[in-house]
Amino acid sequence: MRAALILILILLCGAAQAQGWTAGRHDNGHSIGHFARGAGLTFVCFAPSPQGLSAFAAGAHETEPTAQGTIRLEFDPALIRVQGVAVARSDLILWVDGTGYRLPEARYSDFYGYWGVALGWDDPLFAALGRARTILLAPGQDPVTQIAAGGMAAALGAVQQGCRADWQGPAAPQGQVVTIPRQVNDAITQGCNAPASLPPDAIQAGDLDRDGTPDFVLDWGRIDCPGQTLNPFCGAANCSHYVFLSSRAYARPIDLLGTSVAIIDAGGVLGLGRSGTFSLCGAQGEFCARPLVWDGTRFQERP
Repeated sequence: MRAALILILILLCGAAQAQGWTAGRHDNGHSIGHFARGAGLTFVCFAPSPQGLSAFAAGAHETEPTAQGTIRLEFDPALIRVQGVAVARSDLILWVDGTGYRLPEARYSDFYGYWGVALGWDDPLFAALGRARTILLAPGQDPVTQIAAGGMAAALGAVQQGCRADWQGPAAPQGQVVTIPRQVNDAITQGCNAPASLPPDAIQAGDLDRDGTPDFVLDWGRIDCPGQTLNPFCGAANCSHYVFLSSRAYARPIDLLGTSVAIIDAGGVLGLGRSGTFSLCGAQGEFCARPLVWDGTRFQERP
């Protein structure tokens, strides 16, 4: 019945689409953000800035990063209602020209006030949105809402192209498929005492130990352990970030605390940029200002 209602709405909504999508790029010295916004929906993607400033030095310590290879969809609460204390929803469907695309779990950011969903750069939904005439958001049993398609293709394309171009240090040599090692999922299962899903925005890949094979950074703040209300790997703000190195056979992951740990260009090699609270990084972020680079034994601050 609901699918039939949506198809009827598509026929009724059909032709007139409001223009009003805008796209932009901003480099704050720590990260380069690409944004496209219109009709209560934002596409956002962050890449490391070649300036290499710490998040504190750039005044960007409260920015929510995106993992390499992902774009975040941010829906305003006007499109998706906040239901009591619920902070996650798995009932969102985008209908694009009559075809339904069920979205991964959306999480509500109370601090920023949006529902966020991370998708890979090459997700089929983006190709469909690039040629869409009619887009409807169907959030469970909530009201169906039309999202303006006019101007979306160009704005979304700017985000996709810009973010790919600005990322430094590809996750793997071109043509090589990056496979997340078994040890990552094993660590999640062990840490949660049960199998748990690995969202695309919870993992980053890059050759941190410079052996030609991708390494992986796992953000525990993005993992939901089944049956646990509180994340056992996060405090009030800082969370554990596990670094799995290929030169260590992805065993014995290195645990780094922070509000975010991102793979960045550290002066010609890949390193880690870390942000955190006052207790971890200092009043001005001085203890986290320099990137961390692998020296064969441990991550050292790069001068």
